[in-house]
Amino acid sequence: MTHTHIVLELRDKEGGEVLDSELRLLGHQLNVTHSLDHTTLTPDNITTQFELTYIMLHRGTRPSEDLDHTGRHRYSSYFRSDFEYWIAGMCCLYFPTPRDRSIAEIVIALLPEARGKSVGRMVVQKLIEYAFDTLRVHRVIAPIVCPVRPDQSADEKKQAMFETKRLCHVFERFGFTFEGVSRGIVKRDRGVHMTRSRDGKSTSVWHDVHRMSMLDIDYFSNQLPRLLSSCTLSEAKRPDESGPWESMERRHKEERGQLKEWCPTPASGDANKSQAVEDDDEYYDDGGSDSEDSGDSN
Repeated sequence: MTHTHIVLELRDKEGGEVLDSELRLLGHQLNVTHSLDHTTLTPDNITTQFELTYIMLHRGTRPSEDLDHTGRHRYSSYFRSDFEYWIAGMCCLYFPTPRDRSIAEIVIALLPEARGKSVGRMVVQKLIEYAFDTLRVHRVIAPIVCPVRPDQSADEKKQAMFETKRLCHVFERFGFTFEGVSRGIVKRDRGVHMTRSRDGKSTSVWHDVHRMSMLDIDYFSNQLPRLLSSCTLSEAKRPDESGPWESMERRHKEERGQLKEWCPTPASGDANKSQAVEDDDEYYDDGGSDSEDSGDSN
């Protein structure tokens, strides 16, 4: 399918146009495609009033090859400004403890067809900036659930662990730090997470959570070099600059420095982490040169 672009929309409760009924349908679609497995979201809490929620709309016809067991599309249509979209996922920012507004949590969930189009990277970065620049929080967390279940095969458990670690590497690229693992902290007992005991009764499963976090000092320390290079250094002409060639050479050096900040080189010998970073585009990063994203709220 050749897509045109993905745009962001807000919920109607936040001044946008996406209704709770559409969110509930999205929650069902995310659930049956296992797109909620690594998140703290469930179909039941997906319509909770969050601090800020971005809904990803994919412009164009829904993928015809992606049908449910009845032959109908799993993806819901959405019309905006005479164009057809389908709701591709969501990313939200909220306070896990409502009375404590110093800690915010980011959760993102994308349907399979929406991955690899850079929209995840864009929207997560926007929520990070909103949390620190606007809400002035002290700490942003991104919990990654490890969805291992007793009824899975050894290969399935290994794959779930690999995907969990890969998502941790994704958030490391945003500047998050891995803090550790909280064992058996998230309970799942519905939908695709439900397992059954020998007597046929449904049982709950407790999952581990890999904790990722970013502090305000981390965020602003990363912003400082860019501010200095874009403001102070670009506006002040150095004494040894006698013409346009010297100025151009200086700008090229600054641009190379900025590229190194955005594209850090993995440490030598860390082959597993390097491979995980290269494969991150399956979730949130750029999936290739033939894809384009032009979110109109960027």
